[in-house]
Amino acid sequence: MSNWSARTVTSTARKVAAGSAWMFGAQIAAMVLQIGYAAVTARLVGPQAFGLYAAALAASGFISVVANAGLGQSVMRTRDLPEGDVRKINSLALGIGAIGALVLYAGATLWSRVWIGDSGAVTATEWLALSALVTPLLGVLMAVARRRNLFRVLALTQLGCNFIGMLIGVLFVIQYRTASALVANLVITQYLMVFLLAAVIGKASLPASINASVFHHLGFSGKVTVSNILSYFQANSLKWSVSSSLGASTLGMWNRAEVVSTVPFQALQNSLVQAIYPEFRHHPAGSTQARELWSDLLVFLGWITFPVSVAAAFLVPFVVPVVLGDGWEQVSDIIPFFCIAAGLQSVNTLLASALESAAKFRIIYSTQLISVGAQIAIVVLVVSEKAETWALAGLIAIPALRHGAQLIWGHRRKLVDARAVAMGYASTLVVLLPLWWYDVIIGELMQSDGSEQALLGVALVIETIALGALLRFLYQKTPVFIIASRYGLRR
Repeated sequence: MSNWSARTVTSTARKVAAGSAWMFGAQIAAMVLQIGYAAVTARLVGPQAFGLYAAALAASGFISVVANAGLGQSVMRTRDLPEGDVRKINSLALGIGAIGALVLYAGATLWSRVWIGDSGAVTATEWLALSALVTPLLGVLMAVARRRNLFRVLALTQLGCNFIGMLIGVLFVIQYRTASALVANLVITQYLMVFLLAAVIGKASLPASINASVFHHLGFSGKVTVSNILSYFQANSLKWSVSSSLGASTLGMWNRAEVVSTVPFQALQNSLVQAIYPEFRHHPAGSTQARELWSDLLVFLGWITFPVSVAAAFLVPFVVPVVLGDGWEQVSDIIPFFCIAAGLQSVNTLLASALESAAKFRIIYSTQLISVGAQIAIVVLVVSEKAETWALAGLIAIPALRHGAQLIWGHRRKLVDARAVAMGYASTLVVLLPLWWYDVIIGELMQSDGSEQALLGVALVIETIALGALLRFLYQKTPVFIIASRYGLRR
């Protein structure tokens, strides 16, 4: 790597690290607020209401995926984007959002029957049409903020709007105690963000007359939309199978399990992707520099999320009764699957985002279709046997299958070094195995009493010392340390 290239990569890495730090910090703070919000609302409404809410979210999610039209991603990856084009894209986003809102509102009854077999989720779905209206515009405004490296402003805006949205949302839930009341948090947060980001961005946030010059963005964004529709199916087909075969209450359990277990992983994943996505346009896919960068990012993220997901799988179930209260015992049983899946999904999403930014849609579509085929088989098993176990296994198997396929195809196209990534992932076992044993001891300690508890306490002290010594010995030998040093993230 030349000196110029090294300086460029180091500068990019520091920019990405700074942006990711701001976004991650804000999302972690929002996660703490979300857990507090979950603790309050779970005591006010039961699993059935949360199941109806989750069904409404799934319905609005599909409309939003289509309505977003990949405009935000197109804005982030375009090298030169005049303010006039941004304003035209804003108009396009508003128009698409209006169509999406009308479709969602008009089809609320159909969506509810598809998801839960009756009209219980209709009202919540209708209210979410307000969200569908501004979702495409919000995506464009956030993309513009990222292009301008306004990560600090974006992070603080998201945090502040989340806080206000949750506060008002709690008041709605206290007053009405329905699935529809749970929608208030999301809608209020989105509208606040649109107004505040528009104020920060200024004239570029205003709409303008659309002409032919803006439609070239639809070529890339259309491909993104197809990919997002397939991703939507992957994210929601297992939920649908659980809801349709086991009822809305089980879907409500899944909804709360996601909130309590996967939010930290999504925060890290989203903050990294949001910061680095605009930078991919500066590193042509297939170049040696990009290949090294993609590979290092995957190993770096894997070394963070894999150990954390294993620890969370053992420890989070003990936290659930404290956070959610009575009536949510099933959540503790299924959370380990969500934690492990979240660790896998983080690296899966990062590589998918890199492929998307590089417009490698053939790889994206191929791997998604493989995943969809496997998912259909699992859905059939869940529905026919009414067995939640198949769906929980699918949570882990599907992202692992897709990520493996992406690595293989990416390696063949010289986009990523799959061997180096696989070795990097495998090396996490040095920490995962002792950590697993450590978690087992903690779990047994929490469930034991008397003399057995004393023995386990001694074992825990010994294991803590041994694990600490291992981490200290490995510190400068871990890929996290090596990669951070390579890109100038450590001084």
